[in-house]
Amino acid sequence: MNERRRRSPIWYWLAGGVLLLAIPVIAAALLMYRVWRPYPEPHYPPPASQEEANRQDLDYLRKLADFDPSFTPATRAEFLSRLDALMPAAANFDRARLAVEVARLTALADNAHTNAHIYFGTGSFTSLPIRLGTFTDGLFVVKARQDHSDLLGGQLVAVDGRPIGEVLAALRNFIGGNDAMFSNHAPRLLTSPELLHAAGLGDKPTESRLRLRFSDGAEAEQILEGGRPEAPPRKNYWPVRDLSPVPLVSDDGSWPHVLGGRMQLPDYLARPDQAYWHEIKADKSLLYLQLNRVKNSWPEPLAAYLDRVIGDIKANNIKNVVVDLRFNRGGNYLLAADFTRRLAETVPADGRIFILSGSNTYSAGIVTLARLKFFAGARGLQIGGQIGDRGQFWGEGGRTELPNSKIRFRYATAYHDWEKGCGLADIGRCFLFNYAYAVAPGSLAPQVETGLTFRDYLTGRDPAMEEVLKRITP
Repeated sequence: MNERRRRSPIWYWLAGGVLLLAIPVIAAALLMYRVWRPYPEPHYPPPASQEEANRQDLDYLRKLADFDPSFTPATRAEFLSRLDALMPAAANFDRARLAVEVARLTALADNAHTNAHIYFGTGSFTSLPIRLGTFTDGLFVVKARQDHSDLLGGQLVAVDGRPIGEVLAALRNFIGGNDAMFSNHAPRLLTSPELLHAAGLGDKPTESRLRLRFSDGAEAEQILEGGRPEAPPRKNYWPVRDLSPVPLVSDDGSWPHVLGGRMQLPDYLARPDQAYWHEIKADKSLLYLQLNRVKNSWPEPLAAYLDRVIGDIKANNIKNVVVDLRFNRGGNYLLAADFTRRLAETVPADGRIFILSGSNTYSAGIVTLARLKFFAGARGLQIGGQIGDRGQFWGEGGRTELPNSKIRFRYATAYHDWEKGCGLADIGRCFLFNYAYAVAPGSLAPQVETGLTFRDYLTGRDPAMEEVLKRITP
């Protein structure tokens, strides 16, 4: 008995130590479960009719209001109210109408990571034989099927008699997030007559009557038929990819490009499908790094690749570095987190770090921008366009689909603040890793804002890089 009493304090201390260690581990696990938990599984019997199938799909979508914290109390109430109002008419919805209603509802969250994935592609919706690019002076045809190559370079001014400004204002209700995010994705809705008709913005689901203005000022109307759903050119297709004339792997040569035949492309368009690449200019005045995805890509993992970039800067005594994030639509920000700090430590005190941004700078691309801007300090300069989301956004989460129509949508589960950083008051909603990696650089708007007009694009100009060269040329 005396021996047990002598040992008891040790066991108490050990048990107390284990408990003290377990409490933060359990707390962290609970917090991360909220971030990584999967969307609830659908449990519905096989529908007996289209009406029942649509009702089941809308009922499954209803769970989003409680699952996705990006909704405010007001937007959550509006989401549920509008969804309830749709139920009586659900029997009359075809798949396109259901899709635009799902888009309209998810967009109420006003969060770029909470949106419906509706666009042309396998099992999706018909599309026109053209592709559009967004420029500061409007929407222009940058790709067209061979039999419509005469439309290349035309500016879209009206759809089915509706001025393009009016159409865009109405489409704004179907994509949540900031205006830059919307401008980046509007082309994927405009090129589907099926979706435009379902949204009440097109006269027929099978065709669109477009008015185009050409370089000589002449305007012409063209009726284009919506073709069968096509395989998307890449997973998670973003229309900005259409700006580059570099052929897709799936390209069979039947889609001429407005920049076709160019011998020399500006760097930002030269390698759109390469996740990351860099080059040192011949005079060693700068190193240009284009980081298109924050993810590992064959043949070299991102962290190892960025180590090599750091080595090249040191070996070549590079004073100026450009990090081009204009095509960066995200990934895993942790993979580039160390690089964002080391770059600022490597570039000499009298050197500069230029960060190029645009409407396609999104998610982990925004995080990478924020960290680069923070560590670069006064030596850093953000040039380009507004980023594809706000400095504060809800992210993480994942994708799921409605059980019957298979319409896909994205949901968010964790908060980010990449302008001011997450505080103690944000514990429980802020992405936990941000407490180790978050910085507070202030505004993520470019210090030097540049746009890209269609003429700039046609002539191979890159106004953002021109601003860089102004600052490093003696």
